[in-house]
Amino acid sequence: MATLLKMEGFKAVDIAYGGPQALEKMRAKAYALVVSDLKMPQMDGLQLLEAIRAERQLKPTRFLIVTGHVAPADVGTVKR
Repeated sequence: MATLLKMEGFKAVDIAYGGPQALEKMRAKAYALVVSDLKMPQMDGLQLLEAIRAERQLKPTRFLIVTGHVAPADVGTVKR
């Protein structure tokens, strides 16, 4: 995904290996967009989104969840 984003013109693309590391990076640096897998170790994509929305300074960050694994139980709505 990082390579694709760079090819599409995103100048700086960082990679986090799990939700907790993503939150740590986001607290240190502003990001225009977060792309997350739905299924991740430690914290899934919806949990990461909820954590981001719970922090005032991170709340405006755009968020995109992508996955290759979808079951009806995984589909839901997260309030903004």
